[in-house]
Amino acid sequence: MARVETKRLPGYKAKAVKILRSPAVQATVLNRAQRMQRAAGEGFATSTYMRRDRATASVITSTFRGRYRQAKYRTLSRAIDAARG
Repeated sequence: MARVETKRLPGYKAKAVKILRSPAVQATVLNRAQRMQRAAGEGFATSTYMRRDRATASVITSTFRGRYRQAKYRTLSRAIDAARG
């Protein structure tokens, strides 16, 4: 396999991290997680936090009923489409 030489743009990573940690991206990530939570129904909660280089959000089970529905019916897997668009 041929070796490909790559060149990095100066300051690119810092600019990308700045964008990924911006309030606009945080709001978008939270909005998508909340849409997924609403689609999953009762027994689920959103959790948001800031990683070193980006904002993240997740939907987690918050009650026994939510854990049961996730285990039996894969509720969160089925609700992923709500977060996409």
